[in-house]
Amino acid sequence: MRKALKTTHEYIADRQVLGKGIEMFDYQSLLLKQVIGYHTVELVNNFNLKPIKKRIAMMNKTRSGMPAKLKAMLVVPFALIIFFLFADFTLKGTDGSQMSVDKQLWGLWITQGEDSFSKSLLIKDSRFIYSEGMEIRDYLLKTEGNSLILSEREGFPGTSLEFEQHGDELILWWNDSQKSRYVKSKAENTLDHYLVIAGITADLPSISKYRLMDENLVYRISYGKDSGGGNSLAFNGKSFNLIDLEELIQEEKNQVNKLDQNSLTALFLIDRTIPMVLVNQVREELRKINTLHIAEGGYPHGDMDLSPLLYHTVGLPRLLPPMGAKTLDKKEVEKRGGIIY
Repeated sequence: MRKALKTTHEYIADRQVLGKGIEMFDYQSLLLKQVIGYHTVELVNNFNLKPIKKRIAMMNKTRSGMPAKLKAMLVVPFALIIFFLFADFTLKGTDGSQMSVDKQLWGLWITQGEDSFSKSLLIKDSRFIYSEGMEIRDYLLKTEGNSLILSEREGFPGTSLEFEQHGDELILWWNDSQKSRYVKSKAENTLDHYLVIAGITADLPSISKYRLMDENLVYRISYGKDSGGGNSLAFNGKSFNLIDLEELIQEEKNQVNKLDQNSLTALFLIDRTIPMVLVNQVREELRKINTLHIAEGGYPHGDMDLSPLLYHTVGLPRLLPPMGAKTLDKKEVEKRGGIIY
């Protein structure tokens, strides 16, 4: 069976090549050159050349003989049966239970309480993904009545979590006594979700050499477009005036211990069309209050493996110069023995 299928696939591939206008003699010569170029031809010459001889013979045929037609009539039905058997197996799983999940559950879910076990969930296809700080937990998912069955891998026993869904609201019992309430986001990742709740749109850059910022030591300053197309400046999703920036940052510092206060970082989410003169006004205000740790926020570039639950932590750290810093010419620095890369 396997040999017959292989022969059929080779025949179809050869016919497709010839159908594109390639001369049959040139194509056959190329096949022979490839085989002759194998290092093992001199040892097992007949073994390697025999399949090529068959392929060339098939190309030269214009009609199939009766034995070949009978073989095809037998191979095709068996191949279809095998395909559908395996397709059914992958859909149902090893225990025969249906693995598909109601699409009403699909989406990004954001917690509505501070006491939640996880701030965000992502449910899609048959996967249940949630965040524990910077760690991502990924499970196979199936539903049975009002329970989500989570398992680490196919065929392993699962853990049952009771749930209720009312439209875009999800209530999940992480254990028998504690539950968390989630609301479905209109976004597909946590960065876009932040922009949605801030009421702005922003054409953000893609960052390749990014770091994942510590969520507990970050506050966000966004500069984007409001619903009317005007510029909108926001601090943690709420509009503010620059004169209030120092007070807002002090409130952030009051929520962390003194050892970490100097590590607080302003994560900038800046639309590409915002004039740099406006962005520099914010940076100058940060320098005045000696808050120098910033990071450029955006989307992860070229990293398809990063979970959408961590997009809001992507940043490229920077350090603003203090107010008393002097600007030196590159040649002057090198004259003093310094090196600029």
